[in-house]
Amino acid sequence: AMNRELSGTASTQFLSRIEQIISGQPPRGSNVLLTLDPAVQKAAFDALGSYEGAVVALDPKTGRILALVTSPSFDTNTLAAHDSKAVNSAYDALLAEPTNPLWNRATGDSLNPPGSTFKLVVASAALASGRYTPDSTFENPAAYVLPGTSQTIHNFDGGQCGPGDTVTLATALRLSCNIPMAQLAVQLGADAIRDEAEKYGFDKSFDIPLTTRASSYPAAPMNDPRTALTGFGQDNVKASPLQMAMVSAGIANKGVVMNPRMVDRVVATDLTVQKTFEDTQFGRALSEKDASTMTTMMIANVRDGAASGARIDGVDVAGKTGTAEHGPGDPYTLWFTGFAPAADPQVAVAVMIENGGGLG
Repeated sequence: AMNRELSGTASTQFLSRIEQIISGQPPRGSNVLLTLDPAVQKAAFDALGSYEGAVVALDPKTGRILALVTSPSFDTNTLAAHDSKAVNSAYDALLAEPTNPLWNRATGDSLNPPGSTFKLVVASAALASGRYTPDSTFENPAAYVLPGTSQTIHNFDGGQCGPGDTVTLATALRLSCNIPMAQLAVQLGADAIRDEAEKYGFDKSFDIPLTTRASSYPAAPMNDPRTALTGFGQDNVKASPLQMAMVSAGIANKGVVMNPRMVDRVVATDLTVQKTFEDTQFGRALSEKDASTMTTMMIANVRDGAASGARIDGVDVAGKTGTAEHGPGDPYTLWFTGFAPAADPQVAVAVMIENGGGLG
């Protein structure tokens, strides 16, 4: 993405190149300084291990990407040899690999349904509408027939979402229940959910400077049964780990979503700074008050809810899990997104594991 800067032929290096030509020097490329934190990047890479998936870590206040890892990976040196036959052979072998190591799963080469992590977007849309609070209630059956169909959906355990004939939005999010979120989605309507998703970055590609693939919410028109399924990140909702990290980062940053970026500056060989990349806002996804409310609900999710596996001793973590379905009998895609410390967020993350984590 920044080969011209590295090779010394970018527009910002014009004057340097003229000087080199006049003095008879060969072209000299500049250094591209990344936002990635090597320790964070290595921790994410090591944690992914042999899983097929990705990890993204962002600074929610700036949009700086601290880790961007995709797995399985490959040895780039095999494509940089001075033997074109060997390079082409290595490339063909990578193309033929069934696990697709050439895909950048972090930026969207393999978009997946976000499952229950998308409930954060739906809950945001509910709060932003002004018609709902964490105490808003929904009917609490163990089975729910999608409007106008004979198709029945269930919560993850096949039962009710906690005790009682009704359930609050806060409890539905904490226990990651599908039925109340499906009801909420129908009440909100697809247009309101889509509008909120787009405020977090859905339906837009970003240059970080790698070009990312846009995450998507289904286009209009949408009927009620399909809208209900999007309430828990199914139907044709598709997302990248970068996008779901942006959702958590926007909530963490008091409702403001920052544009993600992976480069800090371009520096010449004489240490002259030729180009600086600034922090920029993508936009506001929700009010500071609603972001605080979302944070409180996400903390409960980790403290004693469906995301309790993300607890860290001595740190309030705000998070949300997701288990996304594909076709009947297909392995799930597994998700987590969140941020910490909740009171003063330093990092927002998204983790996505394909193929059921290798367990079918």
